[in-house]
Amino acid sequence: MTTRAIITGGTGFIGSHLVRRLVSSGWDVTVLVRESSNLDNLHDVEDRISIRSVDGTTETLVAHVNETRPDIGIHLAAQFLSDHA
Repeated sequence: MTTRAIITGGTGFIGSHLVRRLVSSGWDVTVLVRESSNLDNLHDVEDRISIRSVDGTTETLVAHVNETRPDIGIHLAAQFLSDHA
């Protein structure tokens, strides 16, 4: 039986390493990304994962969870601001 994971923040440094590790262990991985996300950190596994776009609404998130039926959800997303006010 394949374990399914849905991950936010999978395009970041830590998230992309986790995605690679899960894929190499045989997991079925779905990464939730914003339209503006840079996918460069996932280029080597992009063909072995599912990438789904989110728009920030609860409805979209719920739809992706219902469609992918993950065994586990891992939330690693964050918003980094380099200019502090």
